[in-house]
Amino acid sequence: MFALWTDYRPLLGHLYYLVHKSDVVYAVQGQWRPLVRALVANNTESRSWRGAPAFTLIDVLVSMAVIAILISIILPSLHGASQTAKQVVCRSNVRQIGIGIAMYADENNDRIPPSTNVGLAAGGSDQAWKTMMLRIAAPSGQFAGRWDGLGLLVENYLPAPKLFYCPSHTGEFRFGDIAETWDADGTEIMGNYQYRARGPMAASTATATPTLTRRLSLIAPGAALVADGMRTRADFNHKIGSNVLRANLSVSWYSDRAGRLSSIIPTDESQVSTTRIEQAWNNLDSPN
Repeated sequence: MFALWTDYRPLLGHLYYLVHKSDVVYAVQGQWRPLVRALVANNTESRSWRGAPAFTLIDVLVSMAVIAILISIILPSLHGASQTAKQVVCRSNVRQIGIGIAMYADENNDRIPPSTNVGLAAGGSDQAWKTMMLRIAAPSGQFAGRWDGLGLLVENYLPAPKLFYCPSHTGEFRFGDIAETWDADGTEIMGNYQYRARGPMAASTATATPTLTRRLSLIAPGAALVADGMRTRADFNHKIGSNVLRANLSVSWYSDRAGRLSSIIPTDESQVSTTRIEQAWNNLDSPN
């Protein structure tokens, strides 16, 4: 009853005002009825609006839970799509490096770019884990400040620095972190791709110790020449596999979800060795 009185109190106030005005005759003549009906209609509409249902706390919490579930479902798919896109960019980089190697060999008596860290004798004093290096630091002996390995492609064939860096790389040598070193003379420059700088001759692949060569046309067509960095596991770009450039200039994906290749790669720099790098290359020679 109190609520009813509260809702209609403004209406009674208006009626009181009309009755006590000097023109009370105007009200008595029946002209006040439309006014009363209008006031009642407006008051009813106001009450209806105030009584409309609203969101409760439970509604809000349920909505938030549904949104959280949808996000948890979508995010892995988005991450997978992002990694796939990066693999495609990396594959393009490796393919262009292969074209650069072919152009170099065409102008250098069929020989692929040499590396000061790798010789033609198996084992020996090689430092095959260093073939991610593109330019040797100065001062550092007779080769100081010179391009080396894949770096020999920079001046005449592949002048775009980003080609030597994988967008999936999360280790020490990300392009964004070392881009400035490309403008500084004599500084060491590291890339994200391991370079073999030699390959087993097709005629000797069945032997226990294949003959190694730098002549592109003599290397076994399926032999791997370029892959993800394998100096340490931090240098391995994709974690679940690698884009591999082969001697026939094809690029294929080597899946390593089982971890066979990554188990060979050293966990840190204290374990690096040419033996491990050669084991990794031998694994990459066999497409899976």
